[in-house]
Amino acid sequence: FYIMYKIFIAFIAIAIFTMSCKNKKTATQKPVETTTDTAKGFPIMDLLREDVEDVKKTPYYLYKKTATGVGEKYKDSVQVSREDFIKMIAPILSIKLTDDAGKNKFREVAFHDLSTQSYSIITTPIDNNIELKSITTLLNDETNKLKSIFFVMEKNTADSFIKTTYFWKKEKSLRICKSVECKGKKGIEEKQFINWNDKAE
Repeated sequence: FYIMYKIFIAFIAIAIFTMSCKNKKTATQKPVETTTDTAKGFPIMDLLREDVEDVKKTPYYLYKKTATGVGEKYKDSVQVSREDFIKMIAPILSIKLTDDAGKNKFREVAFHDLSTQSYSIITTPIDNNIELKSITTLLNDETNKLKSIFFVMEKNTADSFIKTTYFWKKEKSLRICKSVECKGKKGIEEKQFINWNDKAE
């Protein structure tokens, strides 16, 4: 896992450095496609599961705040058990980026985001009919360590459109936002902030 991780990071750095040398006057980098349908994609899910294991094993005080309604503020916090936490993140933990044959089902594009001082890796599905629409992974551009992962899922039913996002901050917190739009009805939005080590909140 770590060998593949280091190789992938090195590839991104070399590709972006080459692009920047060709055009030093531009403020932002042109996206560099890192992989298409190969099995050599960035180990996003391995990094996520590693951080999940840290939450499970470390005695953090785990709590959540909830807000229902567009623009509503978060309510008072309530403690969350490790078991409930795992249930809450089950939709992203179950994501498989490769098929049974080990072939990557997603495309990846990486670029250097100067505004956030990060390497950004955008992962999108080859088949647009699946619920997972994108994963945005940010790495610190100095240490190459994971900063955050942002998942976007969308689901259409006969009478509704459901969009769910998960914003995972490594070693800190998770934000889940679910919005439901029904035909002829007012949209519903629910936000959950789950914190275990986010000092900024």
